Amino acid sequence: VRVGAMDIVEPGDLAFAIETGLEAGEVMVTLRRAGALTDFLLDLTPAPETTGMFGQVAMRDVDLAGGTRRVNSYTLATLGIDLGEGAVVAALTDNSPAFLAGLAVGDRVMAANGAPLDLAALRAMQITAPLLLLVRRTDGSTLHVMVNPWDKGQRMRPVGGANVLDPDVVVF
Repeated sequence: VRVGAMDIVEPGDLAFAIETGLEAGEVMVTLRRAGALTDFLLDLTPAPETTGMFGQVAMRDVDLAGGTRRVNSYTLATLGIDLGEGAVVAALTDNSPAFLAGLAVGDRVMAANGAPLDLAALRAMQITAPLLLLVRRTDGSTLHVMVNPWDKGQRMRPVGGANVLDPDVVVF
């Protein structure tokens, strides 16, 4: 119901209150739980490393000076691709450049940039340029999927999630 000196009344108030509290490093928060008010101190000091969905460094690193900086290297995991046994795509985030390029759950990655790689090599691979994947679909057909995390072109984005209206806010 309150963050610092600001009452939380409207949607969005919490985000603005926390942003204001970032300058102080910590802020007092008041919650209403089961009808009772509870105060606690929230530490807003940034963590030394931001992690993404798959436990890797997040797609966009926060520059504490006030902006974002370009990420120069990714892994398949940081692109939201979870490979299972046999290099089969077990999970894929809806905002992943690979999903937007046409990769699908169930696809088997057969080669990357023309070179056949085993599961361990695919998981360890550092992606520093657009990546061409040869995949076998569940119906047996094969196709090439070009994954470019730095592409700023207009692509169809899935509908759903909190950031569908602003693709620049999406963190993979």
